[in-house]
Amino acid sequence: MGTLKLQQLRDELAATLAKEASVRTSLESYVTRTSPTKDGELSEHEQLQERTQTLLQVKHQGGIETLRRQTAQVSAAIVSANDVAEKMTREVRKLGKIQERLKACVERSDCMLRIRHCMQRLKGAMTDKNYVDAAACLKDLRAIEAMHIPLDVSDTLRMNHAESDIRFAIEGQLDAALRHKDTRELLRVGSIFEPMQFAEEGVQMVLKFIHVQLQAHLDAIVGPPNAVWSVQELTSQLVQVFNCVAETTTYYEPLLVQSFQSVQGADRMLAAAYAVGTPAAVSILTSYGKQRGLPGLLAKARAALKPPLPPSSSTPQPPLSPPPTTTTPPSTTSFKDDDDLDLHPYLNELVMIIQHSQTFERFMRGRQTHYVAHSPTTPHRRVVPTALLPSYNASDLNQCVQDLAGFYCSLEEQSLVFAAKKALALEEIRSVVLDTDQLVPLSSVVDEVFYVARLSGARALATGHVDSACAVLNVVATLVQSTVGDVFKSRVQNNVWKDGASGGFGGAALGLLATFTPKQLRDHMATTLGKTKGLTSPPTSNPRSSASALGGKGGMPALVLAPPVTMNSLDAVGQYLAQLQASFEAQVASTFPDQPPRLMSCLLGM
Repeated sequence: MGTLKLQQLRDELAATLAKEASVRTSLESYVTRTSPTKDGELSEHEQLQERTQTLLQVKHQGGIETLRRQTAQVSAAIVSANDVAEKMTREVRKLGKIQERLKACVERSDCMLRIRHCMQRLKGAMTDKNYVDAAACLKDLRAIEAMHIPLDVSDTLRMNHAESDIRFAIEGQLDAALRHKDTRELLRVGSIFEPMQFAEEGVQMVLKFIHVQLQAHLDAIVGPPNAVWSVQELTSQLVQVFNCVAETTTYYEPLLVQSFQSVQGADRMLAAAYAVGTPAAVSILTSYGKQRGLPGLLAKARAALKPPLPPSSSTPQPPLSPPPTTTTPPSTTSFKDDDDLDLHPYLNELVMIIQHSQTFERFMRGRQTHYVAHSPTTPHRRVVPTALLPSYNASDLNQCVQDLAGFYCSLEEQSLVFAAKKALALEEIRSVVLDTDQLVPLSSVVDEVFYVARLSGARALATGHVDSACAVLNVVATLVQSTVGDVFKSRVQNNVWKDGASGGFGGAALGLLATFTPKQLRDHMATTLGKTKGLTSPPTSNPRSSASALGGKGGMPALVLAPPVTMNSLDAVGQYLAQLQASFEAQVASTFPDQPPRLMSCLLGM
């Protein structure tokens, strides 16, 4: 076995050596073929490479020639195209110039035709006196002239002559329409001024006529300067003056808005009418003040208030020592009805006068706002009217109204104080139905004071004058606080001191006043003081007739000062205040749509 395996290995080695010899022989033969010979001949590999390069060179040379020929052809085509394009460009430029000249000739011919046509229309319109069509023809001719197209001298003369004729004719027609108050003719003639480019002359003509006519009407209303008129006649004259100015403004507004808006005709008319009407109104208001003698009336009203207000309405908080046990009630103060000064007719007259003045002022200011909002606009800016009404404080009419408003507020204050004093002097018990739907006894001071407060506040708001309304509302609030609040607070404190002197309730009760509600304080006093035994049912008869049954002359004051009556009155004060404020707020919303902040602040102060 070992000899056989060794023999196989020998055979494999011999075969491998034979293959190696064969490969070596082949390699030597290849090297011999590829290596250069001694005689300088190329090897087979180099010969093959040289032939390959020769073939490639021949092929490349043929393609380059072809490309050269094609490039030459393209260059020739480009040169030819450039020549053609240059020739076409010259032709196109020549055609463009011809086209521009032809267009200019066509436009000029068109303008000449339009000129001839407009001149024919102008001639026919002037013959027929159709000035509206003639104005349109002149406007077209002016537009053509603005295009730098020269007109013949004869055409220019005809245009100027026609313009002069039209201007003279429409001015005459406008004057006739103004004098005859022909609204339709006014609008027709007024529409010609703007195309004719002399709207300024037209609006000056209209404003001059308005000034003359309005001044004549106002002079007829006011009458001679030295005439003496009654108050009713002065009031009627004032209303007529305001109505005349407002009617004039309303009548001429369409004409000035439609035909003269470019020259601010409506704004200038409004300012002119206001300037004419203001002196007449101021004269009437001044005459009214002199006729009524407002300074003397105010002095008389102040003199009528010589008796001071009841001590309980102005006394400070009680001192730490107990007050005297006997007090003089307000009803014992003597008050004669014969000395009463009735200021209500004067106040009503002042309210009517101020109301008419404020209505007129709001109307004029409202029209000014409307004109400014609808003024003509341009792409870059809005035309701001130069003819505006004078400012509110600079107006003579408003200054005169402010003087009257000052007298009105002072007289209203005197009337309120006088009514409050009278209510305190004639105080009595009344049975009133409150929220509980039951008759409860309370002081007549509450009803009287809130009645005059409601009347004065409503009257002040009816004036439409913000300053007057604010002043009177502040006076009303002060009156309610000083006459009603302080009086009944003092009565509660006096009753507490009385109880402290008898039962030891003492000064600690003053602290309770700040913590108890009116209902709690009323119940507490009813149970503590024990003064409600005789008031199981409220009195329904006249307190004056029943005074003798309750103790003669001194029975009624004691009944009025009873704690239940005082606390019922305080409850009624709260309810009346809420009703008063709601009523005033409703009237403010209807009289002052813009709701001035000052006025709303005064209402909140109630």
